[in-house]
Amino acid sequence: MLITIASCFAIATLVISVLYGYFYVQKKQQGIPLSPRTKAVFTSLIILFGTASLLITQY
Repeated sequence: MLITIASCFAIATLVISVLYGYFYVQKKQQGIPLSPRTKAVFTSLIILFGTASLLITQY
């Protein structure tokens, strides 16, 4: 059961990373840099979900 939850967190981390990359490329093509708030939100979510996934697999 815990492995399933950890897998969901890992998939969420992957999806968030892909979305971050997509937004980054879209904004770069438009010549508009990503706002610091957007960078902070995506980075925080990636760290949060990634850490949760790793911690769950330890137990």
